[in-house]
Amino acid sequence: MAAADFDALPSLKRLSIQYCGMTGKWLSLILQHVRALEELHLVTGLSIEGKENSLSNLTSAPRALSQGNPYQDGASTRPCPNKLLWIPSNLIPSLKKMSIAFCKLKFLGNKECFSGFTSLEKLRIVECPELISSLVREDEIDDQANGRWLLPYSLGILDIHDASLETLHPCFPGDLTRLKVLEVSENDALKSLQLHSCTALEELTIRCCKSLDALEGVRSLRSLRYLEVYRCPGLPQCLESLSTQGYELCPRLERLRIDDPSFLTTAFCKHLTSPQCLKLVDEYALIDMAGLTCEQEAALQLLASLQQL
Repeated sequence: MAAADFDALPSLKRLSIQYCGMTGKWLSLILQHVRALEELHLVTGLSIEGKENSLSNLTSAPRALSQGNPYQDGASTRPCPNKLLWIPSNLIPSLKKMSIAFCKLKFLGNKECFSGFTSLEKLRIVECPELISSLVREDEIDDQANGRWLLPYSLGILDIHDASLETLHPCFPGDLTRLKVLEVSENDALKSLQLHSCTALEELTIRCCKSLDALEGVRSLRSLRYLEVYRCPGLPQCLESLSTQGYELCPRLERLRIDDPSFLTTAFCKHLTSPQCLKLVDEYALIDMAGLTCEQEAALQLLASLQQL
């Protein structure tokens, strides 16, 4: 296949690799021979050739080597070529959905060039801390740049689990964005989420981020329709503080999902004008309560637009 430059899978649109022990080298070779791939899903199991059974430190870059086969013409002299997973340049124009879970991957090259996936519409990364840290700016002298992650303008859905970051700031080329859905969850280290660039956001889910107490750029969320705050004890006070400063927050919010009824008594909830659906969910039975307090009942009655509870 490699020698003949054979297009073995010319019409393949979706490729999922899960728990199979495939080497990074051979997956890279497969990707060299597809032309129309729109979805790529990787779930652990990637390894190196040889006697080692454990996961290797794979690396990924959004570009191909200059030759059609990355292991010819001197490329094989690179250290540990079997540990490399290359996303070849022929896929960048076609990839629309990508999910990576439980993989020890790193992104090679300039952090800015990830925005070159100009067709990417959905990105999901689960428990790949090395990959996230190789994409996001950290330990910068300039606090404004810390946590900055340059994403493609085309991206509409971003789902990040267990990123091991203290600051996350999604941003886009030219401050233009189509991002409508953002989910950040299972990140105990996260302290600050900056949303200044997410001006088109319609759905925001923040779950299990116990250290998160700074939500920057909430005033930019003029189109937000769904908000979920679950097991994030610092966020109600953060939103309370912003609301008491006279800011109008989330004027189009229609659906709210929370785990603690005391959230209803915050100035943020009291100032909502259009909520239609409220969900109180305590999945892990962490809140011991017999019912709503008088203050919480009074706050609930202020939600005059509510249609579903």
